[in-house]
Amino acid sequence: GAPNISVVSDNEAIEQVYSDHHFASSYEQAAALCMNASTDLDLGDTTYIKYLPVALKDNLVQLETIQRAVWRSLYLRIRVGDFDPVPLVPYQWINASQINTPDSQALNLKMTAESIVLLKNTGTLPLKIFSIEKLAVIGPNANASTTLLSNYQGIPAFITTVYEGIKSTGVPVEYAPGCPDVTCANKSSFSQALAVAADADFVIAVMGLDGTVEGEGHDRVNTTCDSQPVDNLALPGCQTALVEEIIAVNPRVILVLINGGPVSIPTLYANSGVLAILEAFYPGPLGGNAVSDVLFGEYNPGGRLPYTVLHDTTQLPVATDYNMTTPPGRTHRYYTGKPLFPFGYGLSYTTFKYSGLVLSASTITVCSTLSVKVSVQNVGDVAGDDVIQIYVEPPRLSGMPFIPNIQLVGFERVSSLPVAGNYTGSFEVNAYLLSLVDRDGEHYVFPGSYTVVVTDGADNRLTAPFVIEGSVTNVKECPGAPSCLAC
Repeated sequence: GAPNISVVSDNEAIEQVYSDHHFASSYEQAAALCMNASTDLDLGDTTYIKYLPVALKDNLVQLETIQRAVWRSLYLRIRVGDFDPVPLVPYQWINASQINTPDSQALNLKMTAESIVLLKNTGTLPLKIFSIEKLAVIGPNANASTTLLSNYQGIPAFITTVYEGIKSTGVPVEYAPGCPDVTCANKSSFSQALAVAADADFVIAVMGLDGTVEGEGHDRVNTTCDSQPVDNLALPGCQTALVEEIIAVNPRVILVLINGGPVSIPTLYANSGVLAILEAFYPGPLGGNAVSDVLFGEYNPGGRLPYTVLHDTTQLPVATDYNMTTPPGRTHRYYTGKPLFPFGYGLSYTTFKYSGLVLSASTITVCSTLSVKVSVQNVGDVAGDDVIQIYVEPPRLSGMPFIPNIQLVGFERVSSLPVAGNYTGSFEVNAYLLSLVDRDGEHYVFPGSYTVVVTDGADNRLTAPFVIEGSVTNVKECPGAPSCLAC
């Protein structure tokens, strides 16, 4: 196998294979199953230590398998100098002057801005800072600090909230939370926020989630607004109602979402009073600066959604059925309905035009690589980032029930493409990327008619057909197959 890869379990995950999920019939079997599946290291402190010796004695796991796990775990520690004398390990000599440097802050800000997704824009963004007499910044996440960090985070030296980031530009701004926290159980705190919003040029409504309503083991269950239930994919509590009441007094709202899991906002997306929507996720300590940069055009957003956003929970499959293909299907690969926002979606302040999709061949054999080229031109008014996405639509095959409708096989972010600038994206789609997985987890390439789909996640979409000839082939048999497939 690959010695530079080591698989580590989550805390208590191995014991829970028996204790919680009941997949195994004993702790001994749980330890053996995980070890045989290449889980090298138990983050917990009991299951492997107590039960692997028993599993070895009972021939549920081989000594060679355990030795491989030990080797792979130690190899990585050797690589980072864990066993070297302290003077020889550069990580031991990092001092305060090397932490939180201007360069690292600039990199942090760049990465944060690059992650922001523009979901809607009616031409309102970017805002013209010198024409604004007053901005209202409203919402339970508008001045939230640690919320921007999500959970399992370190302790940052500082955090800039969205309100603080906007205020730092010098634009006149007034803040009101509207809700005491993201649960926003009732409308009792709305009045101050509505008063602040009424005479503003624009309202920046910063809504979303935090660790109290989503995290490990819980996700927005049974939130209510004035004791009325709220859909579990929606903004919690009365947050949607707050935005709607703001629109009633000032129909110039820019919605900023702070969240981890997808948030469904179909009525707000369709509302003409919501002029623009930004998805900022949990943007980290410089999140407020990054959101401000995007709002005022210091950065042209180019992020893309990493998941599908549905309209509401009625579009979700039954939670107890983990079959990916059960209608309407799970994830962008199998979902057959019309989502609110598809996987890979994202807009820009500029416009890109795709053309010249070319495949290296119209017919290839199994184990062959298909080359894909496409031209991108910035036909808008400002420089911007584009994300070229390459998908493949496989054929329908009898006896293969889990064939995806579409699968991502490549993408490339084109940074700061200037006005009238051109770029040619080139992609190599190998047999592994074209393969499909059978019930046993084996990757096979199937002959048949396929379609390449090239998109930017918004308005551009080009397609080209191609055919794979030959017989059904396990990718392990293809020259140059990824080593992990042969482990």
